[in-house]
Amino acid sequence: MNLDLPWWQERLSPLAEDLRWLDEQAVESVAAATRHDGGYAWCGPGGPYSSLFIRDYLYVIESCPELFGADNIRGALVELLSLQRADGGLPTAFTPGSGGVPRYVTLSDDPEGTTDADNAPMAVKIADVWYRLSADREGLREIYPALVRAMGQVPRNAQGLVWIDPQRRHTGYGFTDQVYKTGAELFSSLLFWEACGMMSRFAEALGLKADAAGFRESMDRLVKGLECLWDEKAGAYMATSISDGVPDVWGNAYLCWLSVPVGAKLERVRRFLVKRYGDYAWHGQVRHLLRGDRWSRTLHDEVMAGRLPREEYPWLFAGKYSEGYYQFGAYWALPSGWVFEALRHLDPELAVEHVCDLVADFLVDGIYECVTADYSKGPAGYVASICPIVGALKRALGLDWSSPLREWEG
Repeated sequence: MNLDLPWWQERLSPLAEDLRWLDEQAVESVAAATRHDGGYAWCGPGGPYSSLFIRDYLYVIESCPELFGADNIRGALVELLSLQRADGGLPTAFTPGSGGVPRYVTLSDDPEGTTDADNAPMAVKIADVWYRLSADREGLREIYPALVRAMGQVPRNAQGLVWIDPQRRHTGYGFTDQVYKTGAELFSSLLFWEACGMMSRFAEALGLKADAAGFRESMDRLVKGLECLWDEKAGAYMATSISDGVPDVWGNAYLCWLSVPVGAKLERVRRFLVKRYGDYAWHGQVRHLLRGDRWSRTLHDEVMAGRLPREEYPWLFAGKYSEGYYQFGAYWALPSGWVFEALRHLDPELAVEHVCDLVADFLVDGIYECVTADYSKGPAGYVASICPIVGALKRALGLDWSSPLREWEG
């Protein structure tokens, strides 16, 4: 293991020009996607997207918070929380300042009663970015009750894991919103664990000791509950407990990014990501599942089997949304920073190669949502593809999280 800061600074020094280019591309991509509707600056994913999608927005501001600052982030957060339903549910996307109807869930058997399972943790993470920048305790006190209600709306099982009822299916993690996952879901559970840590710190800051202890207890229970998703043979965690008993590459990488306290299993997951690198990575970008694995049921499957009306999903047939593409086998830059963090613990040279491959692909072929050898899904300059790797490199180089990567002199 080599996490020595001077070693990483020296090893990445020859890439200093490329890293500055990455940071400049993040600035340019976010600027192109930025709007000012609603009285504050915010960004959508880029291109034709005209709404604020909370997870894309989160991946920008937690990696490059300097691009918006505390006041603009608070503006987005306050409007998001103002759209909270009576049951505590928060939107997955809304159009600031429009007065339009927000979207609470992407796929659902019960659209009125469910949300995407990661909406609440994503909102908490947005609040965490704002609070770390502002240290505004009174502002935190104002929004804290809404965050508590949102976290309470997330469905969980007895072990504390985020649970998607097979009889009431709905989207779990938003970047698998074309997949019908059921049972305990790994990725949303990791986000819930992370958000509970943030909520505990919020509660401590507000003097709410019992609340803080309750959120910490939820974290401990969830970590123990992860055992039901462990695949001993693979040395990794499965995507879900019912529908998809295959390793979730993104989820395992994110577990490493968070350093979830799962004991010796954390090191085994890192070894899994090193050993199986060639089965999930291409040009520094990352599939959801290992090559050869597939989701058990997708929106495309449901429509093609006649279980959903084809005429309601014309876009499925206007682009490539079948096996091998999009969330079903394409390669994404979004999780590349999480993979980099996992690799650098065990195989620093592979970690550096991973970054070099990603930068080379961005330089030659552009920055897209996801790609394969014969396909790229736009928009170009996709903000959630460029910003997270910038944030991961800041961490590796020991830089302040809210400072531009381009200020590093190599």
